[in-house]
Amino acid sequence: MYRHLSKPSSGPVKVSDTIRPLGLFEHMFWLLDQNRSLHFVMTAQIAGWASPDHWPEALDRVQTRHPLLSVCIEGSPGSVPRFRQVDAAPIPLRIVDGDPKTRWEREVGEELATPFAPNQAPLIRAVLIQGKRNTAFILVAHHSIADGLSLAYALRATLSALSGELLEPLPLAPALRGTRPHSLSMGITETWAKVTKTSGVKA
Repeated sequence: MYRHLSKPSSGPVKVSDTIRPLGLFEHMFWLLDQNRSLHFVMTAQIAGWASPDHWPEALDRVQTRHPLLSVCIEGSPGSVPRFRQVDAAPIPLRIVDGDPKTRWEREVGEELATPFAPNQAPLIRAVLIQGKRNTAFILVAHHSIADGLSLAYALRATLSALSGELLEPLPLAPALRGTRPHSLSMGITETWAKVTKTSGVKA
């Protein structure tokens, strides 16, 4: 059974000023995605169970922490594309009932087959597979706003928010032009060691 849980907007969607132009790698992924979808997925298998009502709240807190999780991309080929902040555009959450250990690959395949519309925020979505005792949590992101490491941190932050940890909002750093554009552009400073220790969510 499928369910969709994300907080509805309390009013019309509001678009604010441009955050910044896309950086070199962000621009490259945006161009490549127009011909072949380059979004990607990260999955966490969790020993524990939390109320489905708590997950949208946790995602809202993570979205508030990281500015790039609330953007769309405004531009056309040949122009300078820009990230634009969109208010009241929560991270979509799809909930699936089933065995997380056997169902997650099917859901990942479905997400990879579903492209993002870059001009519609947010450029991230989530899937929750809930069993009787275990959970699989999937984050899907457009490659212009995240890489594997930054999405792992976003996943960890979601679990931290779910367990009641305070998440402070982070500033948007300038786009990097080196080989790792997103881990710092999301303003993330946690260490990888912290990510690997996350388990046993209860709420």
